[in-house]
Amino acid sequence: MSWLVMFAPALAATPLDIPQQDSTDAEASEETAAAPGARKRAALMEVNLRARYLAVPDVLLDLGSYNGDDVHETTGAIHPERPKVRAAAAGIEFAIRKDNANGIFYFEYMPALVEDGYWDDRESDQDNFSDGDYVTMADLALINLGANYAYEVRPVPFWSFFAGAGLGLAIKRGEIVHWDRVDANGNPVGESEVLDTPPVLPILDINVGMRFHFADRANLRVEAGFHNMFYVGAAAGVVF
Repeated sequence: MSWLVMFAPALAATPLDIPQQDSTDAEASEETAAAPGARKRAALMEVNLRARYLAVPDVLLDLGSYNGDDVHETTGAIHPERPKVRAAAAGIEFAIRKDNANGIFYFEYMPALVEDGYWDDRESDQDNFSDGDYVTMADLALINLGANYAYEVRPVPFWSFFAGAGLGLAIKRGEIVHWDRVDANGNPVGESEVLDTPPVLPILDINVGMRFHFADRANLRVEAGFHNMFYVGAAAGVVF
């Protein structure tokens, strides 16, 4: 042991050649130690299929046109049943999620589901059930493109809720055809005319709903709101 005591001061004074760790490697090691496993993505992306059912409530249509529950003040005649205003939409969307923000870009095809029928506007002076139009949709549909923003709150890992809005453009396909003369039963008489409607329409989106998360590998979104008509719908797809 005496030799260790004698050489201890010399060993203490001798510089040791210890390999230095690069600062970048050190930071990477600290990140790995702090968060083992896969590194968290800055943003998640989605590809979803979407479907919606849209309608205009009768209570709104009643403000401007008669329906089957209207009775003529003088004759007691009942107005013919008015067609329902409905549509369906199906398409695909690409979405980006970062923190609480969602950007959704969609493309969809939206055919009209309005049956042929008689429409009669309300007059201010008296009931007149015979001056309306018989209207039919000649393959009427819209091809829609748009973008939405949604703010999302995720209280638990597998479920969240969101609200958002956006804008889009609708390209018209098909026509609206009408007859301005009808017989006593409300059937069209004479020659038809094509209504002059714009080829492109703006779209206003207002959306609220909830989303179910499947380990950030897939998702299911259930929502409702306004898409130029009131709607309920769903979207589902993969997350990457």
